[in-house]
Amino acid sequence: MLNVETTITSTKEHVSSNNNNATSLPQDVLLNIDAYLWPEDRYACLFVCRQWYTSFLTKFYTNITIQTALQCEKLCNLLDMTIAPSQTKGQQQQQQSLGHAARELHLDLSAEDLEKLPSSRLTNQLPSLRSFTVSSFHHNNNNNKSPHSCKTNDEENYGVVTTAASMSSSSCGKIAPSRSIIGISIDTFWTLPSTTLTKLHFSIPRLQREATIRLLRKLPRLTSLYLNWINGSWLCSDMDAVHQYCPELRQIWIFAETFHTLSQVQEQRPRPNHPIDEDEEAESIFDTVDIMEHPEQVVDVLFPPPPHVLAVAKKLTHFHLSIYRGLPDHMSDWFVYAGRTYPNLKSFTLETRPKHLDRVGERAFEYDLLDMLMTYKWASRTWKQAEIPSFRYFVQRCPHVTAINLFQLYLNRQFLGSIFACGLPVKHFGSTRNIHSIWTAEDNWYFSESLVSLSLQACITPPATNATFMKFLGSLAHLKHLTLARYEHFALPSLLDACPGLETLVLEHLAITSPSRTTMTIGDNTNNIDDNINNLTFTQQLQQRQWGQWQSNFDDDSEEEDEAYISLKQLTIRQAVLKESFFDDIPSSVKSLTVEDSAIIGADIFRATIQMPSLDLDTLIINHLLFEAQNSMRKVVKQTGQQFSVIGVQCSSISNNRINSTTQWYDFRDTRKQLDERILGIRPMAPKDAEEMLEDDEGTTDEAIYGLEVSCRSIQKACINNLRLLDAAAQHKVL
Repeated sequence: MLNVETTITSTKEHVSSNNNNATSLPQDVLLNIDAYLWPEDRYACLFVCRQWYTSFLTKFYTNITIQTALQCEKLCNLLDMTIAPSQTKGQQQQQQSLGHAARELHLDLSAEDLEKLPSSRLTNQLPSLRSFTVSSFHHNNNNNKSPHSCKTNDEENYGVVTTAASMSSSSCGKIAPSRSIIGISIDTFWTLPSTTLTKLHFSIPRLQREATIRLLRKLPRLTSLYLNWINGSWLCSDMDAVHQYCPELRQIWIFAETFHTLSQVQEQRPRPNHPIDEDEEAESIFDTVDIMEHPEQVVDVLFPPPPHVLAVAKKLTHFHLSIYRGLPDHMSDWFVYAGRTYPNLKSFTLETRPKHLDRVGERAFEYDLLDMLMTYKWASRTWKQAEIPSFRYFVQRCPHVTAINLFQLYLNRQFLGSIFACGLPVKHFGSTRNIHSIWTAEDNWYFSESLVSLSLQACITPPATNATFMKFLGSLAHLKHLTLARYEHFALPSLLDACPGLETLVLEHLAITSPSRTTMTIGDNTNNIDDNINNLTFTQQLQQRQWGQWQSNFDDDSEEEDEAYISLKQLTIRQAVLKESFFDDIPSSVKSLTVEDSAIIGADIFRATIQMPSLDLDTLIINHLLFEAQNSMRKVVKQTGQQFSVIGVQCSSISNNRINSTTQWYDFRDTRKQLDERILGIRPMAPKDAEEMLEDDEGTTDEAIYGLEVSCRSIQKACINNLRLLDAAAQHKVL
């Protein structure tokens, strides 16, 4: 890793004496420097060594992220600064080129900060902007805020340079207040460059449909559009307007409140106190037309084409629609619309009740499933019978589709069977359904041959069992990417045995897991250590336990041979309550581990340990991990756990049957000072200070000290609570 801070500081005087040489650095030198920098280090290059400002301008100022109102104000003042007559011609060109260098701008601010004046005038100074992302959804807990966004560093850090934030993290917050000035005036709030802007992503509450369409009228070159969320209904005619004004669109995500069908066929509502007659709708179009051979005839009757000419979006490849209510009854409308409008579609997603729009708050997922089932029970049979012909129509008109997601929509057996037998080369499929309960590998061999990615929600509900689910996964020979949400009684080894070819695994909303086989083996080998462990200090206890685990793994060569065939590289865990033993089952093949918005049950009163002695990690990310007491029976994560005040990272190795390891402890209390840190990171504590804090079990201050230690063989880069961990020996070195 390049010593950014030392290198820049040592060359500062030389560069200032000869600015012309600094500003004429060869391009290959800049590229080599950039190759060795993490995104956080670019901040140091800009603000520690200002003499290289012009050279690094176009390279490091391309992507700008604003996280606080003060940062936004400082950047606006810099862009608005008038050019003094005393400035040289080179300085004037440098000042003018700042706004032109920006290509991507991400505003991660609250709704209140966005409505302030600096936010609205910021885009006026960026004429070459290509990507504009706004995120105003935030969690209520304070953990989501980095100390750099609320401490005194705001005085200088007004231009944090990072990569653009992913949409998944910017759209999962709680709902904002009902009043939204930006949502009403979204078409006039920002002045955006119509000739250069190609990507527009908004996560803003209560966007008005009419104002949003007026804004899109000004942006004809858009290729990517993300709107979260639209207040009121979103109709097929609104999509026509979007494609009319933005003909270059390739990707689109729409999150809206409601949907109302525009079909001329009226639903039959159940009459009060009237029993449901199974043969009541016997006389219908489905009795006169073979829906298997002629689905287009059913579609033309139930969904007549609009009188005006439909705008065909030939360039659109990815379509995602999330509707809070109204979609389960009428998802056939969107199958038909996609078939008529998107001939080159590759990815199609329909979703109802997205998590970030759930106004009930901590509403249990089972209640949503109950609502979904009741909606299906009372919906008109005509619409349910129209699902299969409309989907077959969709398959005929969109032959290039390789990804289908249908989340929290009741899918009956016949409809799922039509998906498995559709003949499309589907590589990714996602649903909220026990699809394995009707799965037979012999009948669905074509579907299983093409499938490489699977995303399932609530996939184990009666009468399904873990055994049938593992058998289903084992029949997917080419599966490499798996996402499981709300999966109870989870056992990681059994899953990896069923899917040894998995490369990425995402686990969300997990329940408490039972102790694993590995944990029981380790416990038997360390009984002699635990007998006298109470007489040792906390640091000595951790070292003893670590050595016991290393000794166990050193003698157990058979387990390493069993893991040789496992291909898992990336493991992500979100919204889970885990025991310490869960991490013992992580295979040694994993190179990237992410744990976010979760809780861990500690074995001690104030301590928790994550031991992974066989892992050589390239990246370790832990964000908002809470401590839970050992008697906790909680199955879902609540924001009532205890935050870790001190976190230690230990990388160990064995040489001549001796353990060589050091633990570096980091202070994550809100009161710690970070004024001396010049880059986005956190330095370890002094060993003496760490020892005193760890021994203070009951807390001599107002609050108890909760500690977490993470140990593994090696870590290339570690980030905890959005802060990169720096090594003590060389502060530029990344753990």
